[in-house]
Amino acid sequence: MPENLSTLLKIHQKPRGGGLALAIALIAVLLGLTTLVVYSSGGTSQAYLHLAYLPIILAGFLFHRSGGLLAGIAAGLLLGPLMPLDVGTGVAQEPFSWLFRLLVFALVGVLTGQLARLLAIRTANLAQNFADTLHSFAALVATRDEQVAGHCERVARNATVVGRKLGLDEAQLDALHWAGVLHDLGKVAIPDRILLKSGPLSEEEYELVKTHCTVGADLVGRAGGDFELVASGIRTHHERWDGTGYPAGLEAEAIPLFGRILGVVDVFEALTSERPYRKSVGVAAASELLRRESGGHFDPAVVRAFLELSEEGRIEVADTDAGELNVEITADENH
Repeated sequence: MPENLSTLLKIHQKPRGGGLALAIALIAVLLGLTTLVVYSSGGTSQAYLHLAYLPIILAGFLFHRSGGLLAGIAAGLLLGPLMPLDVGTGVAQEPFSWLFRLLVFALVGVLTGQLARLLAIRTANLAQNFADTLHSFAALVATRDEQVAGHCERVARNATVVGRKLGLDEAQLDALHWAGVLHDLGKVAIPDRILLKSGPLSEEEYELVKTHCTVGADLVGRAGGDFELVASGIRTHHERWDGTGYPAGLEAEAIPLFGRILGVVDVFEALTSERPYRKSVGVAAASELLRRESGGHFDPAVVRAFLELSEEGRIEVADTDAGELNVEITADENH
Protein backbone atom coordinates (compact mmCIF):
# COMPACT_ATOMS: atom_id res chain seq x y z
CA MET A 1 0.00 0.00 0.00
CA PRO A 2 1.36 3.46 -0.80
CA GLU A 3 2.81 5.24 2.20
CA ASN A 4 1.37 8.57 1.06
CA LEU A 5 -0.70 10.13 -1.70
CA SER A 6 2.09 12.09 -3.39
CA THR A 7 1.12 11.06 -6.90
CA LEU A 8 -2.56 11.44 -6.21
CA LEU A 9 -2.16 14.94 -4.80
CA LYS A 10 0.58 15.90 -7.29
CA ILE A 11 3.06 17.09 -4.68
CA HIS A 12 5.76 19.40 -6.10
CA GLN A 13 9.13 17.69 -6.21
CA LYS A 14 12.47 18.73 -7.68
CA PRO A 15 12.82 17.61 -11.32
CA ARG A 16 14.71 14.38 -11.95
CA GLY A 17 16.22 12.62 -14.94
CA GLY A 18 15.03 14.04 -18.24
CA GLY A 19 12.88 16.55 -16.40
CA LEU A 20 15.99 17.93 -14.70
CA ALA A 21 17.75 18.60 -18.00
CA LEU A 22 14.62 20.16 -19.49
CA ALA A 23 14.13 22.45 -16.49
CA ILE A 24 17.76 23.64 -16.56
CA ALA A 25 17.54 24.22 -20.31
CA LEU A 26 14.35 26.24 -19.93
CA ILE A 27 15.86 28.46 -17.24
CA ALA A 28 19.00 28.97 -19.34
CA VAL A 29 16.93 29.90 -22.41
CA LEU A 30 14.87 32.40 -20.39
CA LEU A 31 18.05 33.99 -19.01
CA GLY A 32 19.50 34.18 -22.51
CA LEU A 33 16.34 35.70 -23.97
CA THR A 34 16.17 38.25 -21.16
CA THR A 35 19.77 39.28 -21.83
CA LEU A 36 19.04 39.61 -25.55
CA VAL A 37 15.89 41.68 -24.96
CA VAL A 38 17.66 44.03 -22.54
CA TYR A 39 20.57 44.56 -24.94
CA SER A 40 18.28 45.02 -27.95
CA SER A 41 16.11 47.53 -26.11
CA GLY A 42 19.08 49.77 -25.37
CA GLY A 43 20.61 48.53 -22.12
CA THR A 44 19.84 48.35 -18.42
CA SER A 45 18.44 51.87 -18.34
CA GLN A 46 15.23 50.33 -19.72
CA ALA A 47 12.63 48.47 -17.65
CA TYR A 48 13.05 45.23 -19.61
CA LEU A 49 15.75 44.03 -17.20
CA HIS A 50 12.94 43.09 -14.78
CA LEU A 51 12.16 40.16 -17.08
CA ALA A 52 15.05 38.45 -15.30
CA TYR A 53 12.76 37.77 -12.34
CA LEU A 54 10.89 35.16 -14.40
CA PRO A 55 13.76 32.61 -14.70
CA ILE A 56 14.91 33.43 -11.17
CA ILE A 57 11.50 32.68 -9.65
CA LEU A 58 11.12 29.58 -11.83
CA ALA A 59 14.52 28.28 -10.68
CA GLY A 60 13.61 28.91 -7.05
CA PHE A 61 10.32 27.07 -7.42
CA LEU A 62 11.85 24.08 -9.19
CA PHE A 63 15.18 23.78 -7.36
CA HIS A 64 14.44 25.60 -4.09
CA ARG A 65 17.03 27.86 -2.44
CA SER A 66 20.16 26.68 -4.26
CA GLY A 67 18.50 26.94 -7.65
CA GLY A 68 17.10 30.38 -6.95
CA LEU A 69 20.47 31.60 -5.68
CA LEU A 70 22.38 30.37 -8.73
CA ALA A 71 19.83 31.78 -11.16
CA GLY A 72 19.92 35.13 -9.35
CA ILE A 73 23.71 35.31 -9.54
CA ALA A 74 23.68 34.29 -13.21
CA ALA A 75 21.10 36.97 -14.05
CA GLY A 76 23.06 39.55 -12.07
CA LEU A 77 26.25 38.80 -13.99
CA LEU A 78 24.59 38.66 -17.42
CA LEU A 79 22.95 42.03 -16.80
CA GLY A 80 25.94 43.35 -14.87
CA PRO A 81 29.53 44.12 -15.90
CA LEU A 82 29.10 43.00 -19.54
CA MET A 83 25.82 44.86 -20.15
CA PRO A 84 26.01 48.63 -20.88
CA LEU A 85 23.76 51.11 -19.18
CA ASP A 86 23.11 52.58 -22.64
CA VAL A 87 24.01 50.53 -25.70
CA GLY A 88 23.80 53.51 -28.05
CA THR A 89 26.35 55.67 -26.23
CA GLY A 90 28.36 52.79 -24.78
CA VAL A 91 28.00 54.15 -21.24
CA ALA A 92 28.85 51.39 -18.72
CA GLN A 93 27.00 50.68 -15.52
CA GLU A 94 28.33 51.80 -12.18
CA PRO A 95 29.75 48.79 -10.24
CA PHE A 96 27.55 49.60 -7.26
CA SER A 97 24.42 49.49 -9.47
CA TRP A 98 24.94 46.08 -10.98
CA LEU A 99 26.30 44.59 -7.74
CA PHE A 100 23.24 45.83 -5.85
CA ARG A 101 20.97 44.39 -8.57
CA LEU A 102 22.81 41.05 -8.37
CA LEU A 103 22.24 40.90 -4.61
CA VAL A 104 18.51 41.67 -5.09
CA PHE A 105 18.22 38.97 -7.76
CA ALA A 106 19.96 36.44 -5.50
CA LEU A 107 17.77 37.38 -2.53
CA VAL A 108 14.58 36.97 -4.59
CA GLY A 109 15.82 33.58 -5.78
CA VAL A 110 16.59 32.38 -2.25
CA LEU A 111 13.28 33.60 -0.84
CA THR A 112 11.33 31.99 -3.68
CA GLY A 113 13.22 28.75 -3.12
CA GLN A 114 12.51 28.80 0.60
CA LEU A 115 8.81 29.41 0.03
CA ALA A 116 8.69 26.57 -2.50
CA ARG A 117 10.41 24.25 -0.04
CA LEU A 118 7.98 25.14 2.75
CA LEU A 119 5.06 24.62 0.38
CA ALA A 120 6.37 21.19 -0.61
CA ILE A 121 6.76 20.17 3.04
CA ARG A 122 3.30 21.44 3.92
CA THR A 123 1.75 19.63 0.95
CA ALA A 124 3.58 16.42 1.85
CA ASN A 125 2.24 16.64 5.41
CA LEU A 126 -1.25 17.22 4.06
CA ALA A 127 -0.91 14.20 1.80
CA GLN A 128 0.24 12.05 4.71
CA ASN A 129 -2.70 13.22 6.80
CA PHE A 130 -5.07 12.21 4.02
CA ALA A 131 -3.30 8.87 3.75
CA ASP A 132 -3.66 8.30 7.48
CA THR A 133 -7.36 9.17 7.22
CA LEU A 134 -7.86 6.66 4.43
CA HIS A 135 -6.01 4.00 6.40
CA SER A 136 -8.40 4.71 9.27
CA PHE A 137 -11.35 4.32 6.91
CA ALA A 138 -9.98 0.96 5.78
CA ALA A 139 -9.53 -0.08 9.42
CA LEU A 140 -13.20 0.65 10.02
CA VAL A 141 -14.09 -2.05 7.52
CA ALA A 142 -11.62 -4.46 9.12
CA THR A 143 -13.19 -4.05 12.54
CA ARG A 144 -16.54 -5.16 11.12
CA ASP A 145 -15.32 -8.22 9.24
CA GLU A 146 -11.73 -9.50 9.13
CA GLN A 147 -12.41 -11.43 5.93
CA VAL A 148 -13.55 -8.23 4.19
CA ALA A 149 -10.34 -6.49 5.26
CA GLY A 150 -8.16 -9.06 3.50
CA HIS A 151 -10.57 -9.00 0.58
CA CYS A 152 -10.18 -5.25 0.12
CA GLU A 153 -6.39 -5.44 0.16
CA ARG A 154 -6.37 -8.15 -2.51
CA VAL A 155 -8.89 -6.24 -4.62
CA ALA A 156 -6.66 -3.15 -4.40
CA ARG A 157 -3.50 -4.99 -5.40
CA ASN A 158 -5.14 -6.92 -8.24
CA ALA A 159 -6.94 -3.85 -9.55
CA THR A 160 -3.62 -2.00 -9.71
CA VAL A 161 -2.07 -4.85 -11.73
CA VAL A 162 -5.00 -4.80 -14.16
CA GLY A 163 -4.93 -1.01 -14.39
CA ARG A 164 -1.23 -1.03 -15.25
CA LYS A 165 -1.85 -3.56 -18.03
CA LEU A 166 -4.61 -1.32 -19.39
CA GLY A 167 -2.19 1.62 -19.56
CA LEU A 168 -3.11 3.78 -16.55
CA ASP A 169 -0.41 6.17 -15.35
CA GLU A 170 1.06 6.15 -11.84
CA ALA A 171 -1.30 8.81 -10.44
CA GLN A 172 -4.31 6.89 -11.77
CA LEU A 173 -2.94 3.62 -10.39
CA ASP A 174 -2.51 5.22 -6.96
CA ALA A 175 -6.12 6.41 -7.04
CA LEU A 176 -7.30 3.00 -8.27
CA HIS A 177 -5.45 1.30 -5.42
CA TRP A 178 -7.26 3.46 -2.86
CA ALA A 179 -10.58 2.84 -4.58
CA GLY A 180 -9.89 -0.88 -4.17
CA VAL A 181 -8.92 -0.57 -0.52
CA LEU A 182 -12.03 1.49 0.25
CA HIS A 183 -14.57 0.02 -2.18
CA ASP A 184 -16.49 -1.66 0.68
CA LEU A 185 -16.16 1.28 3.08
CA GLY A 186 -19.91 1.91 2.93
CA LYS A 187 -20.55 -1.44 4.60
CA VAL A 188 -19.78 0.19 7.94
CA ALA A 189 -23.35 1.50 7.70
CA ILE A 190 -24.82 -2.02 7.24
CA PRO A 191 -26.01 -3.77 10.46
CA ASP A 192 -24.00 -6.83 11.54
CA ARG A 193 -27.08 -9.04 11.37
CA ILE A 194 -27.16 -8.40 7.61
CA LEU A 195 -23.46 -7.99 6.85
CA LEU A 196 -22.48 -11.25 8.57
CA LYS A 197 -25.62 -13.23 7.73
CA SER A 198 -24.78 -16.85 6.87
CA GLY A 199 -27.79 -17.40 4.59
CA PRO A 200 -29.35 -15.65 1.58
CA LEU A 201 -30.44 -12.05 2.01
CA SER A 202 -34.08 -11.00 1.82
CA GLU A 203 -35.06 -8.44 -0.81
CA GLU A 204 -35.22 -5.73 1.83
CA GLU A 205 -31.81 -6.68 3.22
CA TYR A 206 -30.27 -6.76 -0.25
CA GLU A 207 -31.60 -3.26 -1.00
CA LEU A 208 -29.94 -2.02 2.17
CA VAL A 209 -26.63 -3.70 1.28
CA LYS A 210 -26.72 -2.02 -2.14
CA THR A 211 -26.48 1.38 -0.48
CA HIS A 212 -22.87 0.72 0.51
CA CYS A 213 -21.65 1.99 -2.88
CA THR A 214 -23.11 5.46 -2.48
CA VAL A 215 -22.37 5.67 1.25
CA GLY A 216 -18.69 4.85 0.73
CA ALA A 217 -18.36 7.14 -2.28
CA ASP A 218 -19.97 10.04 -0.42
CA LEU A 219 -17.61 9.60 2.55
CA VAL A 220 -14.47 9.64 0.38
CA GLY A 221 -15.76 12.21 -2.09
CA ARG A 222 -16.11 14.82 0.65
CA ALA A 223 -12.34 15.24 0.55
CA GLY A 224 -12.85 16.80 -2.90
CA GLY A 225 -10.23 17.27 -5.61
CA ASP A 226 -8.60 14.12 -6.91
CA PHE A 227 -10.50 12.04 -4.34
CA GLU A 228 -13.48 12.32 -6.67
CA LEU A 229 -11.65 9.82 -8.88
CA VAL A 230 -11.39 7.39 -5.97
CA ALA A 231 -15.04 7.99 -5.09
CA SER A 232 -16.17 7.28 -8.66
CA GLY A 233 -14.62 3.80 -8.50
CA ILE A 234 -16.27 3.10 -5.16
CA ARG A 235 -19.65 4.32 -6.40
CA THR A 236 -19.65 2.28 -9.62
CA HIS A 237 -17.97 -1.03 -8.75
CA HIS A 238 -21.36 -2.81 -8.84
CA GLU A 239 -22.50 -1.31 -12.14
CA ARG A 240 -22.76 -3.79 -15.02
CA TRP A 241 -21.68 -3.60 -18.64
CA ASP A 242 -25.25 -4.46 -19.76
CA GLY A 243 -26.82 -1.73 -17.61
CA THR A 244 -28.43 -4.00 -15.00
CA GLY A 245 -26.16 -3.05 -12.10
CA TYR A 246 -26.50 -0.52 -9.30
CA PRO A 247 -26.76 2.16 -8.01
CA ALA A 248 -27.36 4.11 -11.26
CA GLY A 249 -27.83 1.38 -13.89
CA LEU A 250 -24.96 2.73 -16.00
CA GLU A 251 -24.13 0.85 -19.19
CA ALA A 252 -20.90 -0.03 -21.05
CA GLU A 253 -18.35 2.80 -21.22
CA ALA A 254 -20.67 5.14 -19.32
CA ILE A 255 -19.31 3.23 -16.31
CA PRO A 256 -15.99 4.81 -15.23
CA LEU A 257 -13.00 2.58 -15.97
CA PHE A 258 -12.23 2.30 -12.25
CA GLY A 259 -15.69 0.85 -11.67
CA ARG A 260 -15.31 -1.61 -14.54
CA ILE A 261 -11.93 -2.81 -13.26
CA LEU A 262 -13.09 -3.13 -9.66
CA GLY A 263 -16.23 -4.95 -10.78
CA VAL A 264 -14.20 -7.77 -12.35
CA VAL A 265 -11.57 -7.95 -9.62
CA ASP A 266 -14.12 -7.74 -6.80
CA VAL A 267 -16.29 -10.61 -8.07
CA PHE A 268 -13.30 -12.85 -8.76
CA GLU A 269 -11.82 -12.17 -5.33
CA ALA A 270 -15.15 -12.76 -3.58
CA LEU A 271 -15.71 -16.08 -5.34
CA THR A 272 -12.22 -17.35 -4.55
CA SER A 273 -12.44 -16.36 -0.85
CA GLU A 274 -14.19 -17.93 2.11
CA ARG A 275 -17.49 -16.23 2.91
CA PRO A 276 -19.93 -16.80 5.82
CA TYR A 277 -22.45 -18.34 3.39
CA ARG A 278 -20.10 -20.51 1.25
CA LYS A 279 -16.58 -21.74 0.62
CA SER A 280 -14.23 -20.60 -2.15
CA VAL A 281 -15.33 -21.87 -5.56
CA GLY A 282 -11.75 -21.98 -6.86
CA VAL A 283 -9.84 -20.06 -9.52
CA ALA A 284 -11.00 -22.21 -12.45
CA ALA A 285 -14.70 -21.81 -11.70
CA ALA A 286 -14.36 -18.08 -10.99
CA SER A 287 -12.42 -17.57 -14.23
CA GLU A 288 -15.09 -19.45 -16.17
CA LEU A 289 -17.74 -17.14 -14.71
CA LEU A 290 -15.80 -14.11 -15.91
CA ARG A 291 -15.62 -15.56 -19.42
CA ARG A 292 -19.32 -16.38 -19.40
CA GLU A 293 -20.32 -12.92 -18.18
CA SER A 294 -17.90 -11.01 -20.44
CA GLY A 295 -20.01 -8.55 -22.41
CA GLY A 296 -22.91 -9.04 -20.00
CA HIS A 297 -21.95 -8.33 -16.43
CA PHE A 298 -18.37 -7.30 -17.21
CA ASP A 299 -16.38 -5.14 -19.64
CA PRO A 300 -14.87 -7.60 -22.18
CA ALA A 301 -11.57 -5.70 -22.38
CA VAL A 302 -11.12 -5.77 -18.59
CA VAL A 303 -12.00 -9.49 -18.43
CA ARG A 304 -9.50 -10.26 -21.17
CA ALA A 305 -6.72 -8.35 -19.40
CA PHE A 306 -7.57 -9.93 -16.05
CA LEU A 307 -7.57 -13.51 -17.38
CA GLU A 308 -4.27 -12.98 -19.19
CA LEU A 309 -2.72 -11.75 -15.95
CA SER A 310 -4.26 -14.64 -14.05
CA GLU A 311 -2.75 -17.16 -16.48
CA GLU A 312 0.62 -15.47 -15.95
CA GLY A 313 0.25 -15.95 -12.19
CA ARG A 314 0.12 -12.24 -11.47
CA ILE A 315 -3.29 -12.18 -9.78
CA GLU A 316 -3.25 -12.67 -6.01
CA VAL A 317 -5.72 -15.24 -4.68
CA ALA A 318 -6.84 -15.85 -1.09
CA ASP A 319 -5.16 -18.81 0.61
CA THR A 320 -8.27 -21.01 0.83
CA ASP A 321 -9.42 -24.40 -0.39
CA ALA A 322 -11.98 -24.51 -3.20
CA GLY A 323 -15.40 -25.63 -2.09
CA GLU A 324 -17.57 -28.29 -3.71
CA LEU A 325 -19.50 -26.85 -6.64
CA ASN A 326 -22.92 -28.34 -6.12
CA VAL A 327 -24.76 -25.35 -7.63
CA GLU A 328 -24.12 -22.99 -10.49
CA ILE A 329 -22.33 -19.88 -9.29
CA THR A 330 -23.26 -16.37 -10.41
CA ALA A 331 -21.74 -12.91 -10.12
CA ASP A 332 -24.57 -12.01 -7.74
CA GLU A 333 -22.79 -14.09 -5.08
CA ASN A 334 -20.77 -10.96 -4.37
CA HIS A 335 -22.93 -8.44 -2.50
